[in-house]
Amino acid sequence: MKILVTGGAGRTGRQLAGLLAAQGHQIRIFDLPFVDYTGLEQYEVAKGDLTDPATADTAVQGVDQVLHLAAILPPASERDRARTFAINVNATRYLCQAAKEHGAEIVFTSSVEVYGNSADLKPPVRVDYPRRPVNIYGESKVASEDALLASGAPSTILRISGIAVPAFLEPPRPWPFTADQRMEFVAVADVARAIAAAVTNRAARGKILHIAGGPTWQTTGREYVRRVYEAYSKAGLDLDEPGFLDKSETFDWYETAEAQALLGYQQTSFPQFLEQLEKSVEEALG
Repeated sequence: MKILVTGGAGRTGRQLAGLLAAQGHQIRIFDLPFVDYTGLEQYEVAKGDLTDPATADTAVQGVDQVLHLAAILPPASERDRARTFAINVNATRYLCQAAKEHGAEIVFTSSVEVYGNSADLKPPVRVDYPRRPVNIYGESKVASEDALLASGAPSTILRISGIAVPAFLEPPRPWPFTADQRMEFVAVADVARAIAAAVTNRAARGKILHIAGGPTWQTTGREYVRRVYEAYSKAGLDLDEPGFLDKSETFDWYETAEAQALLGYQQTSFPQFLEQLEKSVEEALG
């Protein structure tokens, strides 16, 4: 198949493109003109702004699948509601229109932030739980999901949890959750695997699925940070005491049995991720 990956120059998009290319698919990378395309020379590259409907239509022409990853994320998404909705919602709407016109299917990367604060709900969170976002980003994902479903384009919606990257990165200050709330992140490699599997699995069409790490990742905010900091310490770097939010906003434990049965993406346990993180920090420190 010929596959369009929007936001394809980002970390997840690059891993996804590599997986799909290895399976023999033709890849068209779409991203903003000013981003770094180094290392993507083997793919067809299209540059532009999806908030322009004509650009979105051109990007979709000739492809069988649209993998829509492009979005503005927190904290940038929280600064200007109109801009965030233009980028996240309008672009999705234009891609849906183009996909329906040109006969392409869509895999849309939504977010667990559509649920907002689910601390009062019984875990694990299911896809039929109420959507009640607490920030602009979450609201934009709800509106994008609705636009996709209303378009009638064949689609799969993946609600993705927080993505953990095994790289030497500056820890957030504060961490975007409370110390005691339920947490279940997912490794970036497994996110790419899930999206790639959704491309070819016909049984996933029309589904809304959770993409989260699975039982080994289900912990609390305090325990998650403790183990991440422990990996940094083993690699030779001690970090300052972490800070947490005072009030729970998003993130929880998620029902992923159906998604795992269909897509088989949970291949990185939390302990394996921590080993990858430790190695990455060691390499960064020389």
